[in-house]
Amino acid sequence: MKACQVLVVEDEPELGELIVEVFSLELHCDVQWIANGALALEWLKTNRCDASVPILISLDGHLPGASGLNILDYLRSQERYKNARVVISSSDSLLLEQAREKADLLLLKPVAYSHFLEVTRWFRKVISQNGKARDVACDVSS
Repeated sequence: MKACQVLVVEDEPELGELIVEVFSLELHCDVQWIANGALALEWLKTNRCDASVPILISLDGHLPGASGLNILDYLRSQERYKNARVVISSSDSLLLEQAREKADLLLLKPVAYSHFLEVTRWFRKVISQNGKARDVACDVSS
């Protein structure tokens, strides 16, 4: 098991695979990919292992079962996820505007490999400035 956990919630298979690849290679973290919003919410609600609380969560705005905004609201209401950094991506600029105050980073689709590479650089910078990801220890400097 690696030092940190990342959660990707994306229903487009090609994009989900791309995000998992970038985060795995660049952050050296265990990456969990869930393609359905309702399943992601269930996983977040039933995940009781502190070691597997994700430090970075990438959400698609529009998902089957539950929207990225619903998941974001849940995350921000739970003490156990207060330290997680959340990136939300969507082609819907109105949805991104609704997420502006809650998400740590917004991405307007279409997105490419280079966008998520920038997300990893941003995340490393956040950690280097704070020494941690919102008080969650994780070594992503490799």
